[in-house]
Amino acid sequence: MQRDGHFKGKSETDEHPMKRFLFLLLIMTVLVPDIQTQPVYPYDSIPTHLRTRAKAVVRSGQRIITLINEKQSRLETKMAITLLNDKASDLLLVGIPYDDLRRVSSIRARAYDASGKLIWILKKYLILDARDFVGPEKLSDARKKVFEIPAYNYPFTIEYSYVMYMQDLFLSPAAYLQQDPEISVEESGIQYIIPDGSGFNYKTLHLKSPADSLRRNNKLYLSWKEENLPAGRSRKYATPLVNHLPVVYGTPLNFSLSGYKGSFKSWQDYGRWMGQLISGRDVLDMKYSEKAIALAQNFPERREKIRALYEYMQKTTHYFFIGFGVGGNQPIPASEVAESGYGDCKALSNYMKALLKAVGIESYYTLVRSGERKSMMADFPCNQFDHVILCVPDERDTIWLECTDPDSPFNYLGSFTSDRHVLALTPDGGQILKTPAYGSNVNRAYTYSDITLQDNGDATVMLEIKRYGLLHDELYKISESKFDDRKEWISGQTGITAFDIEKEEYEFNRQEEIPVAVGRFELTIRDLAARSNQMLVISPSFVSDLSYIDEDPYEVELSKSFHQNDSVKISIPPGLSITYLPEEKHINSRFGSYSSEISIREQCIFFKRQMNLNKGNYPLAAYPEFYRFITDIVTADKEVVVIKVTK
Repeated sequence: MQRDGHFKGKSETDEHPMKRFLFLLLIMTVLVPDIQTQPVYPYDSIPTHLRTRAKAVVRSGQRIITLINEKQSRLETKMAITLLNDKASDLLLVGIPYDDLRRVSSIRARAYDASGKLIWILKKYLILDARDFVGPEKLSDARKKVFEIPAYNYPFTIEYSYVMYMQDLFLSPAAYLQQDPEISVEESGIQYIIPDGSGFNYKTLHLKSPADSLRRNNKLYLSWKEENLPAGRSRKYATPLVNHLPVVYGTPLNFSLSGYKGSFKSWQDYGRWMGQLISGRDVLDMKYSEKAIALAQNFPERREKIRALYEYMQKTTHYFFIGFGVGGNQPIPASEVAESGYGDCKALSNYMKALLKAVGIESYYTLVRSGERKSMMADFPCNQFDHVILCVPDERDTIWLECTDPDSPFNYLGSFTSDRHVLALTPDGGQILKTPAYGSNVNRAYTYSDITLQDNGDATVMLEIKRYGLLHDELYKISESKFDDRKEWISGQTGITAFDIEKEEYEFNRQEEIPVAVGRFELTIRDLAARSNQMLVISPSFVSDLSYIDEDPYEVELSKSFHQNDSVKISIPPGLSITYLPEEKHINSRFGSYSSEISIREQCIFFKRQMNLNKGNYPLAAYPEFYRFITDIVTADKEVVVIKVTK
């Protein structure tokens, strides 16, 4: 369920008993966390349904955010979590982030055994101060207060609380009442305290309860509470669990950060604020602008000028995260990038913008909520962004440039940023645009398997996998992974576990606007065909990563359209004869289509398989049809050829 609202100025006092109760609950559990000298969190009191599939249970999660003024707010947090097994051991290391805009104080922590008995108290000397980033390609003022809670016999409970003063509340407006789908929630609440005259916007997603409001002492107390939220169950073809977590987006209507005043009255206003941060930073020193002009003069067509400058930027820079400047939102000047040759997504996109500006081509610095199957909420202005790309208006078609990847094709966005709403910073302020979506004409997969079968069921296989468009991304990442991860990936593609990789090679073409990745593998497979009573049984559908799905219904999300075409050749040794071939299959539905055909020529089996999936979100009522569609395909893929061993 989705709700949103706006508060400004005074409102009527509401003294409903439930509202008084929720108000008092949050005040007592967060503002005065030690009013009970020893809270008790006995494991036995956790409902059984909250223990199922969970690695931990939040017994009580409470946060109070007080808006002090446009520049500052105060966050008070208290968490009590029962750890059920060693999968929750990561929760024992607690890190509280801070930087120049955030100050942390009043850190406390305790631990309790399964019965609720106090067994550990945090000492101040155990709280360490560390940088909050890792890796050689990052530079930031982000730090964190860190402490580690000792591990005890599971289950046991940890409890901690702290206070944080923030100048950048609006930069992180999302407050999750269930923060991890693997962690169930017994009780979770959040409260905003808003002074009279302060504008405040909110939006909720996936909450069962509406907001409670109470006015006291010229302040509005706006509260939410959720109870009995079980851990989620991951389902194939379903929306990711994290996209269903209950969340409140809350942000002040007006804000001020490091001297820059802004507003969330509209996306246009927020875009104007961001425009202030980048203003004047897209100007190159003369020696760099002259180099850009000289390069562009070699290409008469506007589009080719853009491509040439983009490829020049890719060759002469590399990614380096820089988290300084107005909460990490301000790029370093373009001339500094040109001089040093490095920058993060903000800096490199701004530098590319400057190169185009030097030759008279307009472009838009564009904010993105990145990640596969993610997009900004276009109907609620607030900061939702973690990445920057560049948009270049063009008469023929808008050009999109990913500036952090030196190998990214010109005018191509991968699954990280494609098919979503984004916020472009135009001269008039923020404007919502849509990045391109790629269909089955772009997202294509081709495989060819040349299988030489032995009479004992073992086989050697020459496997070629070719991926286009968004499907290319996965194979590209696999090529750079560890050997064991690559072997596991091949096993997932084929359903075969007992095999050795004798040889592998990869080839990539990322120069065209539709990238392609090719992987070639020489495999030795044990018992590819099952042998019994002078018979060999083998499935000709060698490459199939589909599997049966649950009959219990759920809403279906197919995140992309794609086309797959598989060809298999199985060479049969002398002395063997084929006694059974499966029939051709043709399956059609609104979700996609499937077809297969098989033939024999010169002691060889030839099998062809085609499948299309159609992107879309399908309601619960459509699940029985989808279940039959997938079941029919998997059943067809499991059809076998029967071969008689005659010698």
